[in-house]
Amino acid sequence: MEMVDVTSSQLAQVGYDPATCVLAVRFRSGGLYHYRNVPPEKHAVLMGSDSMGSYFHRHIRALHESERIQEPAVPGAASPTTKEQP
Repeated sequence: MEMVDVTSSQLAQVGYDPATCVLAVRFRSGGLYHYRNVPPEKHAVLMGSDSMGSYFHRHIRALHESERIQEPAVPGAASPTTKEQP
């Protein structure tokens, strides 16, 4: 699923798979979660929202089952998408 960088104090990236209605959210902390049964309309409203974090917490996080895909980043640890320098 393609992830898109977003402007939000809480969310870093958002992805959506319309075939499965799964919304992927990567938080600024580094944690990645999948939210199930999110209709395309909610994804569209989220992406156009003035406050993505507020909309997400009120209309998605509170109402949709989630699965943690990746743990939040540990301070000082290498990111899973970056290589450590020798």
